[in-house]
This record gives sequence, C-alpha cells and structure tokens, in this order.
Amino acid sequence: MLIDGPFDLKIMESDGSRELHISYKEAYRALDLSTRVQQMKQHLQDLKANYQASSDPAEQQGMQMLMQVVSQILPYLETDEIELDEAIVLELEKTSAINNLINDASLN
Repeated sequence: MLIDGPFDLKIMESDGSRELHISYKEAYRALDLSTRVQQMKQHLQDLKANYQASSDPAEQQGMQMLMQVVSQILPYLETDEIELDEAIVLELEKTSAINNLINDASLN
C-alpha cells in the first residue's frame, strides 16, 4: 500500500544492520509552520485509517512504526523545534517469527 506523505523513506543496509532513513520532502519543508503541522496531523490520520483497512501484517507493522514516529515528532513540529533538513535514522531490529506472531496478536 502506498501512502503519500511528507517523508521520503529509505532502507539502508550495511554490516548486517538495517536502518530506516526518514527525510522530509522538499515541498513539505517549504510550507509555513501551520500548514506543516496540519499536513502532519492529516498524515497521522491517514496512517491510522490505512492501518485499520489493511489486512497485511507487514504493511500494518510499517504503518504502526510510522505512526509512532509521527506521534513522537509532532509536538516538536508544532513548536518549530525540528531541523527539517536533517534525516531521522532508526535502527531496525530483526525479530523472530514467534515475536512477530506475539506482536500481531497483541495488536488485535
């Protein structure tokens, strides 16, 4: 499922580790503060709606991670405390199939 939003997302792999690099799109960075906040709130709502509509656990996991990121950065965006030209880097952990089943069960 493709969800258009204010971010460009890239998975980077090196030395057996995986990172998710989240950077703000140039068009988003060019917006005024109130419009940026409004669009980020709308993006969060879109993620929630698409999460509920999806039946693919992998898609849901990705959307859940993005919802957590957006929820965490939103207060800093509202107070204009985030440098929009910097990327957010998250290290991705490998999980076993049993952990995925447990996590999926706890979401329902």
